[in-house]
Amino acid sequence: MIGPLAGHKVSQIGFVVQSLDVAIAEFGGSWRTIDVRPDVFRDVKDHRGRTVLDHSVALSEGCTPQLELIQSSGSPNIWQDWLDEGKAGFHHCAVEVDSALAVVDAMERAGFPSVLQGRFGLDGEFAYFDAVAACGMHVEALTFPTRWAR
Repeated sequence: MIGPLAGHKVSQIGFVVQSLDVAIAEFGGSWRTIDVRPDVFRDVKDHRGRTVLDHSVALSEGCTPQLELIQSSGSPNIWQDWLDEGKAGFHHCAVEVDSALAVVDAMERAGFPSVLQGRFGLDGEFAYFDAVAACGMHVEALTFPTRWAR
């Protein structure tokens, strides 16, 4: 990966898509779809102070790294920003860490500002970092909740 996350194995590759149905058909394979509602998240911080995490995802089954397709609801968030900038497609790589929020300061000191972070489920955490200038994508540190189906 990059910066303080170097050496961590990529566990997920994220794509922002206009339509989950179209993307699933184009990618092929087996997928599990999830409508993600804002009440799943807590302590959300966005670099612009306006994020609504209301989106749908499809997670590939049976491949490593896992592929994640994200369809924004049109609400303001980093995925909708990507679409608004005409960048549909590859968006981020994610690595699993013990505590995603614990790496925020180190990543920011290394020049990768947090653009979105928060908690989900009982004990899950996530933090997206802007690495676009360095490598053309965002980087996500991810801590899955202990009882979360992946």
